Amino acid sequence: MTGLHSPWGLLGEIMKERGYTHDYVLWGVSWINLLMERADAPRYTKKQFAPFVDGAGGLKQRLRR
Repeated sequence: MTGLHSPWGLLGEIMKERGYTHDYVLWGVSWINLLMERADAPRYTKKQFAPFVDGAGGLKQRLRR
């Protein structure tokens, strides 16, 4: 999926995720609250694994990089 390219796409995604009606999204809750709910939602991200250091020698090598 690519990013949502307009406010209408974002509204549609919020309605789908939360089960909100169109009327509620437009008139029942503030835009800021919708954005804060969306920002705080759990999601999966790809992150690099923490490096494994074996002993003091490995730590010295790792710090030199």
